[in-house]
Amino acid sequence: MNKKTLIFDATIIAENLAYTSSRSGIFFASYNVLKGLVKSDEFDISLYCGRVYSDKIIKFLHDNFGKNIKIIFGNRYGALIERLSILDK
Repeated sequence: MNKKTLIFDATIIAENLAYTSSRSGIFFASYNVLKGLVKSDEFDISLYCGRVYSDKIIKFLHDNFGKNIKIIFGNRYGALIERLSILDK
């Protein structure tokens, strides 16, 4: 079976870890959706985390979603994601 490529915007998860110790509903919703996607064998998942970067975030993401998950920081896919979001309007 061919896996579908999926880029998951994990910025909410990363920002909650970087800037605050409190976890909001959107954090838990994003976290649980991603957990479910990772359990599925249908997807090859990469995580996009905006401009937030730290070793703490990388460790958390690898510990919770697997050591092999790809993590993209910065603006590498930012322009593409912005263009795709325009199509939804």
